[in-house]
Amino acid sequence: MNPEGTISLTFVRDRIKSFYDIMDTKLDAYIDLKILDSVSNMYSYKYITQECFSLDVCDCRVELPCYVKNVIAIIPDCSKENVQIIYSDFIFNGVQGNFRYSGFPNRWKIMNNMIVFPSTFEYEKIDIYCDVYKVGDDGFPLLVEAHVPYYERYALYWVGLKMSDARYREFKDYSGYRRNIVHNEQADKWEYEKHSVAAISRRLEGVDYRYFGQYASQINMY
Repeated sequence: MNPEGTISLTFVRDRIKSFYDIMDTKLDAYIDLKILDSVSNMYSYKYITQECFSLDVCDCRVELPCYVKNVIAIIPDCSKENVQIIYSDFIFNGVQGNFRYSGFPNRWKIMNNMIVFPSTFEYEKIDIYCDVYKVGDDGFPLLVEAHVPYYERYALYWVGLKMSDARYREFKDYSGYRRNIVHNEQADKWEYEKHSVAAISRRLEGVDYRYFGQYASQINMY
């Protein structure tokens, strides 16, 4: 098994149907939904990348692409000079980057896949930096080959429950597989980041630095 390889949603669906001897397509949509639920519940960095979108503002609203996971930063049209950051998850010199609308209790919110700004919002175009799910040509999130045991157990539990098939009880421990996978990935990522920062420090000839990494819900300083 390739830990970095990807597979199609159809591959996992067919394995679920084979286990329960499902010959028709009546439950396909439900099975797909449960597989996608398992992807959403994984909280793994392997599903996520970053993208930037230039979007038009209409009536103080902006429609987001359907595969956006989290908004990182919102900036006015970069073609203009001296633009101010509207919103940012980044921290600059210890100051949170919510500069432009820091005085607004509700700078913006997401409703029905739309970013809704206050009625006083004056920009007609914005750039949005986002965490997004990696998707395939079919528009579905890419599935990670190493996570197949979790996809299957999660879907087999819920599909079996829906079918009143008593075998679903065999898979009630699906959350344990998720915890083990995520723990191992976090440990690997932490080791990689730690050595990367050390290498950068040596390249900068010993410049003083502090690095805070996230691992196992704890803050680690290196």
